[in-house]
Amino acid sequence: MKESSYKSYDELPLFLNVTMVARVLGISPSSGYELMHEPDFPVLKIGNRLVVPKEKFVEWVSRRTQGGAERSTNHGPSVTQSGTTSNCPTRYSCWGCHPVRWRSTLSALL
Repeated sequence: MKESSYKSYDELPLFLNVTMVARVLGISPSSGYELMHEPDFPVLKIGNRLVVPKEKFVEWVSRRTQGGAERSTNHGPSVTQSGTTSNCPTRYSCWGCHPVRWRSTLSALL
């Protein structure tokens, strides 16, 4: 697993792009891109650029590390790594359907 290069939210700029989100969370750029296309992720589209306001990103991380009451599970069925059926089409990258994979990364930021 990649490690975040940031130690505090104070180090972040006001707006984060895909690369910055991936770096902050310690995930790959492709996982960052997938995350920014999740329905409940606080992304702002400016032309064809995706950015995340720092304040909304911090709130999103906080919500996700407090039990995930807002998890989305209205996806169609797919098969997980363990071979069981899941309701997630993104296979293993959906933050809403696969919170265990991401919990350690998010908890490290708090």
